[in-house]
Amino acid sequence: MAKSEEMTVIRDNVGQLLFGRSHTESASKHRCVTCGGTADKFTDALSQKEYSLSGMCQVCQDGFFNDE
Repeated sequence: MAKSEEMTVIRDNVGQLLFGRSHTESASKHRCVTCGGTADKFTDALSQKEYSLSGMCQVCQDGFFNDE
């Protein structure tokens, strides 16, 4: 399912405001929008899908979704 242009703009603006990086630019370079690190290795398909939504690499996802 394609993202609407409005949603893409909102996601890019939020990324820029919070982290200084747009989601679109980060994704095109396989970088994490949160930390700026490489985002090319994921533990499973769900983590890969989360990257497509949030732009967070595996390390940032692990920190954000930590159950402890």
